Amino acid sequence: MLKPDQPIQDRKEDSLGRWPFAKSLAEAILQYDSTDSIAIGLYGSWGTGKTSVLNLVKKCIEEKTAKLKSKHTPVVADFTPWNYSDQNQLIQMFFKDLSTAMKHAPGYKKGEKIAELLDDMHLYFLSLSPLGLVNPAIGLLAGLLANSLKRERNSSGSGH
Repeated sequence: MLKPDQPIQDRKEDSLGRWPFAKSLAEAILQYDSTDSIAIGLYGSWGTGKTSVLNLVKKCIEEKTAKLKSKHTPVVADFTPWNYSDQNQLIQMFFKDLSTAMKHAPGYKKGEKIAELLDDMHLYFLSLSPLGLVNPAIGLLAGLLANSLKRERNSSGSGH
């Protein structure tokens, strides 16, 4: 049977036996019990199923944490670093995507405050972009102004 060359989204689609590995990786992530951050690398040639494995890991984490209280639920942020050719843009978009994930974390009360801090980091790195390179003070000022305008717009639009 022929199948399209698309990453799988669910274990029911796993005809190549990736689920046991993805489940083990998800369980190892969920059992990590330290305040230190970790980085996990998944290496493989193009087309070997890395995205499929990541999708299965995320699905397993979602299933295993669906009934946990919010403070015990991990926040998973999707970030595709190869979409960016410039290091500053990569850093900016990382903070932006992480902020978005925190804002949408189900029931995560601290998520909004953390997202604001991440937005500030995003704006700081934005100040390092072309305008910031011409004059760092102007770039930082432009970032702060944009941030205050955004917060003003958000607070007036939400009825607060």
